[in-house]
Formats: sequence, structure tokens, C-alpha cells
Amino acid sequence: MSDYQIDHHFGPKDLIPDAVFVPAGTELSAEDKPKFEGVQHRVDHDSITELCRACGWTNQHEVNTFYLPRLRIFHARQHSGLWEMGNDYVIWDRSGEKEMNHDFITHQFLKEKRVKDIPLVEEMHQYGKSTDPYHFVVMSRAKGAPLKDVWPTASLEEKRGYVDQLVAAIRELRQFTAPYPQRVDGGPLYDNILPICGVRSPCKFIGKTTEDWFNNMDAEMRRGLGRKYNTKDDALIDEKLKELKENFPEGAPYVLTHGDINSGNIIVNKGKITAIIDWELAGYYPVWMERWSQSMRCWTDACRELFDMVWAELYPEGDREELNKSLWDRVRAVKEVYMYCPVTHTGTGNFWRRPKWCECKPWGGRIRGPDDAELKHEIDYSETAQATYNPELYTKEEEKEQMRLFFLANPEFTAAGYKP
Repeated sequence: MSDYQIDHHFGPKDLIPDAVFVPAGTELSAEDKPKFEGVQHRVDHDSITELCRACGWTNQHEVNTFYLPRLRIFHARQHSGLWEMGNDYVIWDRSGEKEMNHDFITHQFLKEKRVKDIPLVEEMHQYGKSTDPYHFVVMSRAKGAPLKDVWPTASLEEKRGYVDQLVAAIRELRQFTAPYPQRVDGGPLYDNILPICGVRSPCKFIGKTTEDWFNNMDAEMRRGLGRKYNTKDDALIDEKLKELKENFPEGAPYVLTHGDINSGNIIVNKGKITAIIDWELAGYYPVWMERWSQSMRCWTDACRELFDMVWAELYPEGDREELNKSLWDRVRAVKEVYMYCPVTHTGTGNFWRRPKWCECKPWGGRIRGPDDAELKHEIDYSETAQATYNPELYTKEEEKEQMRLFFLANPEFTAAGYKP
């Protein structure tokens, strides 16, 4: 059973492993003296130099202060970074993401509703207006470890407990409904189900009806069908598109959905789920979306075992295998056609090149930018255009493996909310 153990002391030896303690009245030992040869202990105003471009730490700070930073980078993706603030808080520094403040909006909504079975972080505060290109969100740190790290060694009784808690959370979440797909604040909901465009955020919205939904991606679907069936016959394309619409799962009821629920976003401690995190994709989706989303993001046997148990509780009366088959096949058929369509986004090939970090640490990457550039979505109608993804008729497991390999080879696609 997991126990919350994170405790950064932020002492000199914790942050600077080579630091040497020198008691008052003593000198460096003969063994330690060579380690400090050439070390400078004075900085003139004219020779101030930045030592770390990530935080702005200079040689003056290094020499003239006792300060040891308690802000530490914990996780980074695309143009955003998650920093630890001591042991109990974290801060998201986000930019260039269309949904970057949705985590905060959903958290506030659920807090105001005084939910009982949906575990949330205790505090969350956002700094910056909705129109700002940058948002800073400070939140309590979820106490515990991701369930993905705990599940493999948990007892059957512990697993049953986690399942019961997660089922209760999803059931309470689904009590909140809307007449059509939308965010909790009523805004339009980006499509995190069908299109994968490979940019910072999704390019398409989910329509209020299935007809609207398909209309939002009509050009891409027609281009994809033409390429899939190697045809320019409009009548055949119309026929195939009609079939996809008619076979697509019903949308209603539209229920509040996490949108990225997986064992990595469930934090547990001592047998209890302490928080479900990462609500950036949340909104009122079709009732089947959570199951589809989870199936697309579950790549391990442990994750599959967890959610097999969860769905068995939420859908005890139906034939789960048939539901799996019909949902997977009908949604995948549309996704597959969309992904046959070659799309481009202006500016995605523009990069800044990072120079090496320093002479002794010569690593340097790339920065796609500028991060506020308009990435105009366009369909490539050239004969030599490459599809976003070239899917074939795989079984469910083969399809998932192909998707996993595709995302690993194209990490920029995770910006659209999809990840292996």
C-alpha cells in the first residue's frame, strides 16, 4: 500500500551534492581542497553572468547569497512547464495552448458543486486573464503516487478499493449533463476524439449534433475518403460519408467527462484516491467518450486490468465485448478516414535552435515558435501529399500498437491531447 513520501529538504547537500560542510574554526580537508581549486568567490558588477537561462540564476546570486531555490522544474511539455513549489504546491507556467486554463475552470466548477466522490487537489489559483497568452496556475500538490506505479503490486483487495472509488467518481461526474457538447463554462468544446492534427491544440470543435460535428470536418473527411478509396467520384464519397454518419454512435446524453482519465492521472495514498488531476480536456461529451478516450490512452496490462474492472461496474447489464467492438469500430472508422487526409499548419516547420547549454554540457534542442503564431490549418490537395497517419485494417490490439508507435515517433502529436 502506497505511502506519501515526497519530502524535499532543500538543504545544501540535497541540491548541491558536491557541497562540503566546513564547521566554524576548521578548514577544508586535504582531500576536499582539490575540489575547490580555481573557484571564484567574488563577482564585480561588470562581470555578472547568467548561469541558468531557465531561472535567471547568475554568478552574483551564486556567490553573494545563501538562497537555495525551492522552485524546481518537475515536468515540461511543448511550451509549458510544471514547477515544484516546495513540498506542498506546484505551479503550471503555460503558454500557447488553447485549453490552458480549462483545468482551472473545471476545478472551480466541481468545487462550487461540492462534489463528494470526485477527489480534487485542495487548492487551485489562476493568475492571468483568459485573453492573456500566458497563464500561471498555482495548485496544491496531490499527496501520493500515480496509480500506474502502485497498481502492479497492489493486493486484490486494494485494487477493488481503487476501482470502487473511481467508479463512484465517474458516476458523480456523469450526474452533470448538458444539452450538447460544451465546456463547463458553456464555451465550445475542442474535438479531442476524432481529429489528430499534430499541433499545440486541436483544430476542430465538436458540433452540437452529429450532423454539425461531421460538417466541421467535412472537407477533411471527403479528402480522406478520396485517398482511402483512391477515387475522385463524388457520388461514392457521398455514399461512404453517409454510411459513416449513420453508423456513428449516438451523442446524447452529454455528460461531464474528464477526457484523459488514465492510471497516471489518478493519485493514490494508503489505499485512497487522493486526487484525479489534469482536467484540461474535460467537458460535456457523448456518454461513450470517456471509455473511448481511456482505451486510446491505456497501453499497459495494469491499466487495462484497472479499467476492465471499472467498466464492468459501470456497464454490468450489457454485453461489454459487443459494446467494445461496436464503439471501437464505429468511431475508429471515422477517425481513420480523417487521418487519411493530409493536413498542414503554417509555421510548424519554423524553429529556433538552442545553442549548447555550456561548454561542459553541450546539449541543445529546438524551440518551435513563435509560440503565439497562428498555425493555420490547411488541407494538402497535392498528389504527393502525405497523410497524417496511414492506417490499415488492424485488429483492436494491432491498431493500438500502431498508434503507440506512431505517437512515439511523432512526439509533437501529444500536444493535441493524445499520448502513448
